[in-house]
Amino acid sequence: MKKLLLAILLLPLFTIAQQKRIDGYAGIMFGLSPESVKNAIEARGGVMEASSSAKTYYFSNLSFNEHKSTTMGFHFFDNKLYHAIMFFDHVDQDKVISTYNALIKELNVIYGEGSVISEFRAPYQPGDGKELYALQNQKASLYTTWTSHNDDGTDNVVLLNITSELSIAISYMGGTLMKQKDAAEEAQAQIKPKAKAKTTAKKH
Repeated sequence: MKKLLLAILLLPLFTIAQQKRIDGYAGIMFGLSPESVKNAIEARGGVMEASSSAKTYYFSNLSFNEHKSTTMGFHFFDNKLYHAIMFFDHVDQDKVISTYNALIKELNVIYGEGSVISEFRAPYQPGDGKELYALQNQKASLYTTWTSHNDDGTDNVVLLNITSELSIAISYMGGTLMKQKDAAEEAQAQIKPKAKAKTTAKKH
């Protein structure tokens, strides 16, 4: 999933004209504090789930238009919202593709024409009637992206995709904060081996 998100953030800007800039989820801006997000979502009827943590808040009882979500997660870095994702887990299998296509049209109304990506690997191919089997066996990827460019060279992205579990997900990603998070994680990863090496040297 992380590799897919990275690839999406590096995509060029395909959309010619967008009707709305991507700056968060439904008026909840990237960079908001956990408390502000919690207040905003609960004001819309969202119910915070017990599985929530300091870095990730989960809510039920939310919808996208007429599509009822199973759960929605809000992820924070440095106490700032950088990623929100809404899952639709209970779509009937025979309606997964049609629901995905309906969501593309609905998101196009908000953000303009998205970039539709359809990738299949042998023996599967588009239109063969086996798209769901291909997705379940990780032999296919179906996703659509909408992007807004930031002054720092990053992109804010909305990603709609079908998972290998045949869930549908809509992700809202803030490019600036995601870049800062990745840089912080990379720096932390470099510190750990150095600290371990120093500890080993002291033992000898």
